[in-house]
Amino acid sequence: MNWASFILAIIAFWGVLEALYRWRREAFESRGIEVQAPVLIWRLAKSFGRIESAAGSRAVRILSLLGVTLTLLAMFLYYFQIGGTALGKLMGTLPREARTVQLVIPGITITGESLVYFIAAASVAIVLHELAHAVVAVNEGLKLKSAGLALFAVFPAAFVEPDEEEFNRAPRSTRIKVLSAGSAVNLVLAFIGLFLVSYMVSAPGGFMVTQVEPGSPARQAGFVPGMVIVEVNGTRIDSLGTLKSLIPPYEEAVLNVTVEYEGSRRSLLVYKPANRTTIGVYLKPMGTVLSGLPQEWYDNLLQLVLWFHGINFGIAIVNAAPLFITDGAKILEAASEALPLGRARKPLLYAVQVVTLLILIFVLV
Repeated sequence: MNWASFILAIIAFWGVLEALYRWRREAFESRGIEVQAPVLIWRLAKSFGRIESAAGSRAVRILSLLGVTLTLLAMFLYYFQIGGTALGKLMGTLPREARTVQLVIPGITITGESLVYFIAAASVAIVLHELAHAVVAVNEGLKLKSAGLALFAVFPAAFVEPDEEEFNRAPRSTRIKVLSAGSAVNLVLAFIGLFLVSYMVSAPGGFMVTQVEPGSPARQAGFVPGMVIVEVNGTRIDSLGTLKSLIPPYEEAVLNVTVEYEGSRRSLLVYKPANRTTIGVYLKPMGTVLSGLPQEWYDNLLQLVLWFHGINFGIAIVNAAPLFITDGAKILEAASEALPLGRARKPLLYAVQVVTLLILIFVLV
């Protein structure tokens, strides 16, 4: 990708949009659109009726209760995932490469094609997160002061602003249900993404070799495009996880690989040195509806689904954790109102949030 052209196109887009906004400002604002390059905000005041229509059902009421359970699960997964990583790092039982969690910073830690996947996955995750807050809020009888969509440079987003005074006066159960909705939706989307990833890396018919790296162990063993890997060391290969488990990273290994090629089976011995994590082949699963896709399409789709799962899971567990500004912190505060803690309530809440934040910082450094 020519990134200079991409950046120039973005600058040109915002320049034209800003000029149009200044020229026809009344027309834009009559539709609830405000432009201050590189930010566009579209307030959906005229669309609240649609939200109310979608929210006014018994199904939403039931799902909002389920959302509280899912958010509690997301909070547990935060401590299990992040806390487990911190404990393993502290005890020295984790591999070095698994001891830190990398921050997602577009343009810095995420570049190239990954940035495109990130933008697409994050846009869906954030928009549905905020929409869930809006639908449950309206279902609970709360008024929305503002709601809409936004565009920050190239990053789509959404926002919901309930009437703050009315929200603070609402019953504790109402506040918890509204706050839980966003993380719950993201956790459901993460599970959907995980299911799709599991399907995409399954291979009932084995894995077809589409490319072989020059000078790789696979090339030296005689692999050529078109071969289908069906067994490794006598183990049937029906998923990418099975295949990876049989190729030890950073260890010497001799692999007896059974392949099907041109109507017959043959065995190839592959020597993998300790300085490699793979044998040097590009693979596509066989025996699924994705088998007919070109390799590039399959790879791009798999990357997009992986990002979709990862982004939604990350938003779900971090937003559900009590981290001062997150929904999880507000949920914990609302839930604690029912406990007879007296003056100790606020110090205890503060201590929980400090510990939660320190765990996250520990795994990030």
